[in-house]
Amino acid sequence: NYCKGLSLMMLKNYDDAIAQFDRCIAIDDKFAVAYSNRAASKASQNNLSGAIIDCNKAIELDKSNKQFYFVRAGIRMFSNDTIGSCEDLEKAKNLGFDKVQVLIEKFCN
Repeated sequence: NYCKGLSLMMLKNYDDAIAQFDRCIAIDDKFAVAYSNRAASKASQNNLSGAIIDCNKAIELDKSNKQFYFVRAGIRMFSNDTIGSCEDLEKAKNLGFDKVQVLIEKFCN
């Protein structure tokens, strides 16, 4: 289901991708990456509030995953939450995601 979800995301078939990630989460409600990818799919459909909820769950399950903070930072930026976005970019950077420094300098300073 997870691989199908990823493939469907790449094909921009977000409804079906979300359904696949839903199945993953139904099987294992602690599958943090499924929440993160479902968040990205929801964000691609402009369901930003649903995407934030899924990002929050992914981070709750795995606070050390820098990618989760990066995904939520992007969604927050599109939600006009610049402060929250910058906090997430800083957190991703502190977890070792050095490439976000460019975004921090562009949007957060």
